[in-house]
Amino acid sequence: MEKAWNSGETAQHWLFREHWQFIQEVINKPRTTSKALPAYFPQLRPLSRVPVEACGQYSTCSECLGSGDPHCGWCVLHSMCARKEKCERSSEPRRFASDIKQCVRLSVHPNNISVSQFSVTLVLEAHNVPELSAGVNCTFEDLAEMNGLVEGNRIKCSSPAEKEMPRIIVDKGDHQIVQLYLRSKETGLAFANTSFVFYNCSVHKSCLSCVSSPYQCHWCKYRHDCTHDPRTCSFQEGRVKKPEVSGSYPGIVHSSQIFFELNYTQHLNIAEFIKKLL
Repeated sequence: MEKAWNSGETAQHWLFREHWQFIQEVINKPRTTSKALPAYFPQLRPLSRVPVEACGQYSTCSECLGSGDPHCGWCVLHSMCARKEKCERSSEPRRFASDIKQCVRLSVHPNNISVSQFSVTLVLEAHNVPELSAGVNCTFEDLAEMNGLVEGNRIKCSSPAEKEMPRIIVDKGDHQIVQLYLRSKETGLAFANTSFVFYNCSVHKSCLSCVSSPYQCHWCKYRHDCTHDPRTCSFQEGRVKKPEVSGSYPGIVHSSQIFFELNYTQHLNIAEFIKKLL
């Protein structure tokens, strides 16, 4: 016997009212129900549960916690966006970040060195990091990787050895920026990074170009050589240096914002002296 629709009821409302128990069974047991679908349910298919969050689409802490998704947080040493229950040891301090202010911040001092300096001690300061007793490695992209010495929230690393230094092509400027990563020995994954600069003074072939570099470059006046180490310029020769360090040297003449250190033991004509610089 066919059942009548209620006044004002649509066909869809009638189907759901008459077969609500069956629909609940399909939803709750989509793989086990043996009932056949009625003929008037041609497009109904078993339903599956879909996660309400999509944490995996975010690749950085700031993206993850800036998304506003309340289900997602940042698993620090695993460097992934996930629900808290999917992050190992998430209950331990600073292993799971739920606020963007808790993202790891990393700085390094010095943050640049010359390509002529090797195995320089670098001090990295890390904020919002968990306990790192398992150890860390410092990695300069694909150039070099070395062990880091952990001292609280500070990590000491060495810059690359001579054979690992990047080659800086003259026509591409006087420096190269690389990413310096901290890699957890516990997980084998990089969990923090900061920019680091390698510069090459020797690519500068004129006095003005040399001392205009934003890095610590000095011009050896007689040899016409640009170097990061002023000690390589002989005392008798003197050097041209950046204005900000000029105050500590005697015998300086200011010209077009370049300071010339003069040797008082030599009797030089200023015009001839300038010609030698050009």
